[in-house]
Amino acid sequence: MSFEVFPLSFAEFLRFRGLEHVPYSRVSESRMVSALEEYLKTGGLPEVVLADESMRPRILKEYVDWCSTGTWSSVTAWATRN
Repeated sequence: MSFEVFPLSFAEFLRFRGLEHVPYSRVSESRMVSALEEYLKTGGLPEVVLADESMRPRILKEYVDWCSTGTWSSVTAWATRN
């Protein structure tokens, strides 16, 4: 069994974080800038977004390692056969 997981959109990311943009608010604008920086650093992947901040680099490294080992090709080949 396999699952395809897509990154969150920025709007979904804000909902995950419980943030809402308030127009014409400097505080809200500052929060949105910080949220966008975090979104760009994490890639918006749900597992990473929900993880403790200290775990995020490790999870992202595991994604990179997994994709670079050729495992991705094996999984894709298996999924297309089954």
